[in-house]
Amino acid sequence: MFSDPMNVQQRLDLIEGFSSNSNIKKAIPTCINHICLEYKSNAIKWIIKNEDLKSLLSIKNFKIHHKYLEIDTFIFSLSLENRNNHIIFSIDPLQTESQCRDRIYCELYCIETQTQFKRTHLFKFKKRIFTKSEQENPHFIIPRVGKVESCAWPDTLLNISQCKNKSRLTFSAHINILDESQRNPVPMSPSNKSFRIEYKWDLDRYYDILYDTSTDTNTKECKVYSPNFMDDCWCLWVKNAQKSRNNDQDLYIFGLQLLKLPLNYRQGILFEGKFTYGIRNSDGGEHDPIKFAYYVDYKHQDIEFRNIKNASWVKIEIIMQ
Repeated sequence: MFSDPMNVQQRLDLIEGFSSNSNIKKAIPTCINHICLEYKSNAIKWIIKNEDLKSLLSIKNFKIHHKYLEIDTFIFSLSLENRNNHIIFSIDPLQTESQCRDRIYCELYCIETQTQFKRTHLFKFKKRIFTKSEQENPHFIIPRVGKVESCAWPDTLLNISQCKNKSRLTFSAHINILDESQRNPVPMSPSNKSFRIEYKWDLDRYYDILYDTSTDTNTKECKVYSPNFMDDCWCLWVKNAQKSRNNDQDLYIFGLQLLKLPLNYRQGILFEGKFTYGIRNSDGGEHDPIKFAYYVDYKHQDIEFRNIKNASWVKIEIIMQ
């Protein structure tokens, strides 16, 4: 739902209006109704303002929790923390072993600052090791709570100074359980048993997000993500690198990110790829392609392409073996 950051607020407002209509099934077409009802259960918008916002921005290690978010049998809470002058946005599961067996696809956003984060996360459950005295205590009841790693965006992502002049901050989260049995198989070519995917991302309207002109904040850690492609298995991202040596062009780091594995790639994906791009304010032709061969799985999800100059578009071609 939130894959295109330029339309996050409009989509949230649209769904909020639709879902608040008591006659939703009669008011809008069935297909739109189905989409809105689905994302009403899977997405959440959390507004921080007034004293909560003031405390979050001014008190070190201040942490605030949101009400529980329930998806199927999974229950999560959202939290915000002021850590080292950065805002940390986290998804925290109820720490029970039974709910941490499936991989969870997470999208996190701060709408006012356009801070974005995507990843697939496995909430690994670690049982607590109890001391001998605890175990021998006749009144000791073994709790069900262990330790589960939260899904949180990096602690360098959203600087406090980027939020100082905001009257409110709106955080949104979309969470989707990746049921392993429901993954779609990739259709193979009968001749060479491979699959080819091509995706082009037009970039010009996204570059303003990488620079916050109202502050002097270093935004090198800020990534802008493309919409997902190939059945939501992949996305591209871009972040600011530095000025080129002659200071006339900006350099960017691009990346290809795996979001989920197709059904017939349970162990990982071995593929060949080609990354091409066109430079802004030029004739729009293709730059020399970057060719590569790579293996990705849930432990190795990112491939980086460094020092790309002012690309107006990028295109990725993938041949999966």
